[in-house]
Amino acid sequence: DDLREDDNELCSRFFWRRMYGEHPYGRPAGGTEESIRAIRRQDLVMFHRAAFVRDNVFYGASGDFDRGAMERWFEGLAARMSSDPAPPAVDLPDPPRPAGRRVLLVDKPERTQAQVLVGHPAVRWGEADDYPLRVAVTAFGGTFTSPLMTEVRVKRGLSYGASAQLAHGRGRGHMQGWVFPASAQVIETLGIVLDLWKRLGEGDVPDEQVAFAKAYLCGRFPLSVETPERRLSLRAGLEVCGLAPDYLESYTARIAAVSPAEVRAVARRYVTATDLHVTLVATADEIEPALERATALRLYGIEVVPYD
Repeated sequence: DDLREDDNELCSRFFWRRMYGEHPYGRPAGGTEESIRAIRRQDLVMFHRAAFVRDNVFYGASGDFDRGAMERWFEGLAARMSSDPAPPAVDLPDPPRPAGRRVLLVDKPERTQAQVLVGHPAVRWGEADDYPLRVAVTAFGGTFTSPLMTEVRVKRGLSYGASAQLAHGRGRGHMQGWVFPASAQVIETLGIVLDLWKRLGEGDVPDEQVAFAKAYLCGRFPLSVETPERRLSLRAGLEVCGLAPDYLESYTARIAAVSPAEVRAVARRYVTATDLHVTLVATADEIEPALERATALRLYGIEVVPYD
C-alpha cells in the first residue's frame, strides 16, 4: 500500500516491468502481494537448503578488525555449511529492445503532476563500452549543468528535477531518464526529452561536456567508498556481478582515459530516441487524449493500466 502511494516508486516499478518483461529484473525483489501470500514455511526451508551452501556464499568485512581472527571466524561458518553443489546461476538474457516509442500509462486518479521515465537497454556493468557510455549519460543528464536539466528545469521550469543514469546489475542494464512535470506540461516536457535523447544518439556531446562529466565522475567517486559500509556494499555487488577484482582501483583511471571520440561513438551505438520505453504515472482521462493528439512525438501503442 505504501508503494502505491509513492508515484515515483510506482513509476519505477512499472518501468522495470515493461523494460524487462519475464526477465528476472522485471520482477520486484520484494515480491508482489500475490507471491508473498503464496509463500509457505516449506518454501523457505527448501530455498535455504539449496542456496545457503558453502560454494554459493562469499564473506566480506570492512572496518577495524583483526584479519586473522576474522578469517578464522569465516572459516568456522563455512565449515558448518552444507557441501552440496551450488544451485545453477539464474539465466539473465538480454532484455529485448522496444520496437518504436512504446508508452505505458499508469492510471492514477486526481494527479496534478506526472512521473515520467524514458529508457532502453544499454550495456553490461564493467564492459569496455560501459565507461564511455557512463560519461555520455552523465554529460547528458547526470549533473545540474547537463543539457537535460538545463533545458527542462533551468530554462523552462517544467520539472523541478531532470536526470539520466545507467542502471546496472549482473545482466545487461539500461539507460533511463526521469522528469516529473505538471500534468498540463507532460507533452511539452516529453518532447524536449526526446529531442535531447535524439541529439545524444547522434553523438552530439561537445568536448567541454565530456571533460566536465569525466571530472564530475572522478571527483565524486571517493564518496562511494568513504565509509566501511559503502566499501563493503560495493565490493559485495562487484563480487555478485562478476566484475574484475581491480574494478574499484582502476575506475577513475578508466574514466579519465575516455576520449570525446569514444563518447560520441558509444552514444551513437547505444542511444536511440526511436525505440524506447516511456512510462508515465498520471491521470489517464487527462493525459491519454493529449498523448494521442501529440502526433509529432511519434508515440506507439499507448497502453493504459490501473496503478493498483
